[in-house]
Amino acid sequence: LNDGRAFFYDDNGVMSGYVTGDVSFVGIDGLTVSSRMTLRYNAATSAVSESAIVAGDTIELEFSADEVGDGTTPFIQFVAEDVAIDLGVVMALGGDLTLTRAPGTFNVLATDAYAFIGDGPYLRSDGSVNAEAGGVAISNVDLAMFIDTDSEGGDYAVYASGDAVLLGVDSVTLGGNLNAWANTTGTQTIDFGGTGGEIDLGTTSDVYAFAGNDVVFSVSDFVSISGSVSLQYGDDGVTAIGEDI
Repeated sequence: LNDGRAFFYDDNGVMSGYVTGDVSFVGIDGLTVSSRMTLRYNAATSAVSESAIVAGDTIELEFSADEVGDGTTPFIQFVAEDVAIDLGVVMALGGDLTLTRAPGTFNVLATDAYAFIGDGPYLRSDGSVNAEAGGVAISNVDLAMFIDTDSEGGDYAVYASGDAVLLGVDSVTLGGNLNAWANTTGTQTIDFGGTGGEIDLGTTSDVYAFAGNDVVFSVSDFVSISGSVSLQYGDDGVTAIGEDI
């Protein structure tokens, strides 16, 4: 945690508060995460509304009646802005995310995020799309991510869906809705929690892939190809396999 700030309120031994700052994950093989994150913690069983003045600035602490503990388990929430997730050389993911801590796991949910597979980086430092990137990008992504913190190295699974575009290929465009998934947990069906729910990723083997139905490839506005397409990442780059073309 860097460039951080914190405010905690102690009500007769019952703690409520938050910590915010620039965060990076460590100890998870093949996975790096950077973001501006806020951890919100409330052990109280009722709503909290407090403030304090620090160096002339008023700092607010607010938890609604839906953001309370049950007397045993506190309310814990991570809110992450401008997240950049790099899955080794295979995938890049990003957006604004919400992370929930449960025993042995982190569950991550996001909307309007992005996913990219190929030769990046997908985004430049100013947040614009890198015109020199080559691969497949999915925008307007709904994303669910699971990290098994009890496993050695931190196994993970990711599922995302959104609108696809092909980058770095002159006169060729890709349109349609695609799904993306990665899974290193050894488990086929993953419970992503919350609105993510349980998702069957199709195999217990490690996998990194895109797939979609009714995907359309257009070449120079003269040729259009549609059908079911899967894209697998391998040593030779991105390979597309089509069915019912």
